[in-house]
Amino acid sequence: FNYNEYIYSNSRKTEVGDTVELDARLKYNFDAGTILKMGFATIPEENRFDNETSRLEIGGLKRFDKFDVSIDLELETNDEDDGGTVFGFDLDSEDTYIRYNFTPNFSASFHPFNFDGEVGGYFSTRDVTRIYFIDGAPSAISQVQSGSERIAQKTIPGIVLSYQKDFLRVTGGIGKTSYLYPTNSDFDITSNPSADSWERREATGYVFNLNYNDQKNYLFRLEYAGHNATEETGALLERAASMRFEVRKFNFIANLEVTHSKAGSNAWNTSRSSNWFAQTTPFFPVYSDTVGTKVDWLGEGDQAYSLAVGFNATDTVTPYIFGRYQGEHFIFRERESAHLLRTGDGTLSHGGLLRTGLGTNIYMGKFRIVSEIEYLKAKNPVFTSATNITNNSINNEFKKNDYQIVLKIDYNFFGNRLFGIF
Repeated sequence: FNYNEYIYSNSRKTEVGDTVELDARLKYNFDAGTILKMGFATIPEENRFDNETSRLEIGGLKRFDKFDVSIDLELETNDEDDGGTVFGFDLDSEDTYIRYNFTPNFSASFHPFNFDGEVGGYFSTRDVTRIYFIDGAPSAISQVQSGSERIAQKTIPGIVLSYQKDFLRVTGGIGKTSYLYPTNSDFDITSNPSADSWERREATGYVFNLNYNDQKNYLFRLEYAGHNATEETGALLERAASMRFEVRKFNFIANLEVTHSKAGSNAWNTSRSSNWFAQTTPFFPVYSDTVGTKVDWLGEGDQAYSLAVGFNATDTVTPYIFGRYQGEHFIFRERESAHLLRTGDGTLSHGGLLRTGLGTNIYMGKFRIVSEIEYLKAKNPVFTSATNITNNSINNEFKKNDYQIVLKIDYNFFGNRLFGIF
């Protein structure tokens, strides 16, 4: 069980109940080779309404000799196409796979929907290997959908090899998927969105993960995910990599994260409330400012850094201090990302965001309560004023500074986490 919510910020005032992120999972082991899982998630970045989810996940794993078969199904009670009830595979889940265990240490798995292209801890990217394409093969793409025309999306499936020995686990994978694209060489979704005909093309993705955790003092993790064809698939990210290191010594704990992301060069600005583009009047299919000029972060790479140091004041209370910095073009899943935190005319990001603050971990049995107060300082004015809001962002007042209070609660059936300040 995980609960995450912004409680208050100077720019938005009280936010309780506005953007709740809730993830609840239940797993039951019938025996050593049979597992049943159920769960649901409310994710503000994905759902049409911030606190509403219409999806229930049901899955399980069964072991047959050296084979493991895992499936992840979803029950969706408000399908976006017709509003009906749909039950079937979760088409972007990494938890559907067939794995063959060559030895107790070495295995290979096939993931038919998603071979897990997410990297980062605090600076989580979500699925780097997510692509978009136009379904319906229209003769032209415009602000108004015609017929069965819509934006389709998928994550790259693939094969993953895994080696595990003692405290070390290493995985690497490669995958491919197809997408539709116009055949005429002069097609451009912004300047020439006409298509003579359509054909299927392929995108290739790669993932790598190295994880060391001695369950006592040290945790180290390296992650990488990337894919090609981002110019044609409207992907938000082309690649991302992350390094995380955590150490516990005596009563101290320190956590370091460095994450890199490179944005897609032609990222589509898709709508959360429909299967089309977010900016239709005027029609700007690619992320652009208010006059239609493509934004500065497209095709750019940048880094983010986080350092937290805590002290176990008691067996149940760990206060900590932290500092975080995001480069002006760094893209990740949260609202402080460079593609979301913009100036009033949309021309600039925060320009570099410095974040400092205090936090506390409180352990109550199997519950962990994390509270943070954070000060944010941007190079450019990107934080809205709570007392001057209009329907045209250009006319709004923006500031360079903000502060916010965040609350997180999680429950672990097996007890407190050894690692993870955040």
